[in-house]
Amino acid sequence: QYEDNLAIMENYLFPSVSKLVTSFDSSVIPITFWERKPEDEDFLSVRLGQGKVPSDIDVQYTERRFSLDDDDLFEKAKEIWERYRYYDNAPISLSLRIHSLIGIFGNSEDREKILLNILSSVLFLHFDEDVKSVFIFNDETSSQRSTYIQNIPHVWNDDKSIRLISSSESETINLLTKINNDINILLNTESLKKCHYVIFCENSVVVEKTVLYQNAKELRSAFPVSFVFLSDEYRTLPKDIDAIVQCTDGIMGLYVKGENNNKINIFEEDDYDVNKTKASIKRLSSVIKNSDNTRKEIPDRCAFLDMFKVGNVKSLNINERWNGSESFNSLKTPIGIGEGGQIVQFDIHESFLHRFLYIRRPILHRMIRL
Repeated sequence: QYEDNLAIMENYLFPSVSKLVTSFDSSVIPITFWERKPEDEDFLSVRLGQGKVPSDIDVQYTERRFSLDDDDLFEKAKEIWERYRYYDNAPISLSLRIHSLIGIFGNSEDREKILLNILSSVLFLHFDEDVKSVFIFNDETSSQRSTYIQNIPHVWNDDKSIRLISSSESETINLLTKINNDINILLNTESLKKCHYVIFCENSVVVEKTVLYQNAKELRSAFPVSFVFLSDEYRTLPKDIDAIVQCTDGIMGLYVKGENNNKINIFEEDDYDVNKTKASIKRLSSVIKNSDNTRKEIPDRCAFLDMFKVGNVKSLNINERWNGSESFNSLKTPIGIGEGGQIVQFDIHESFLHRFLYIRRPILHRMIRL
């Protein structure tokens, strides 16, 4: 279970930047591409690096009392407890939905790698109608260094009339005011549409003056906005932030207020090709979406016979199906309805998928509704 859980975190819940880029650059777009939705528990949970994570495996043992005799069984129990208390080299993650005010400080090179970690999780795993990425730069020079993000779908509003990027004080105020007004319209009309804004800021002084920031500070996770502030020094970050990522002197650390006994969690940065990652992000602008510009939803329910396209049991022709089956070759059977009403098949011969279905039902539930 320990190894399985670690593999799930590494490969499905919090994939590394290199895995995301490799999957996106392959000839077939992976099933995980843009698959996280606002109703998912891991929506906007992003990877920062790898380190030690508390285990969810419950191992208990009785603490040893004073004794003159050695107790080999006690030592073995303690060894097991120590072994499974933490996941080693596990993904270090942070929820942008729960923590709405986040600060990243340190040298520019390490800070950029943390930023690319967050961006990769947001852009490759989340649909652009569910998550908008906003960039607030200090000046035009800073903006020009980030040309790889300027045409990706996540930085445009819904009708593609406004690019969600600013590089001056007036642009920033106007842009954040527009976003605040759009959010208020959705909230006041109780719209079914859900969109979360992740705002990356180099200029916190201007941002802190806006109504949008004040709303995010007051409402926190109840407001669909997350600010990620980037700075050289800790002292220049807003005082209201509740999660801090440190990138100084080769030390990567995550501090979240009220978590981990208010101690910093040291982790290692992921090793990946920065230029290749930027190139892959830039290619997101060429992704062709459905003509209606919306994601096809999964039906709420389906009848068993509907999957076989018959109206009653007799029409199944069970004897004919049985006699014509080639169980040595395939045990494929329909198990549900996927996006757009497509029948989802499951073949138990595919042992990896069988294991995947067993241990990762929450992930599979996002693709099909049984």
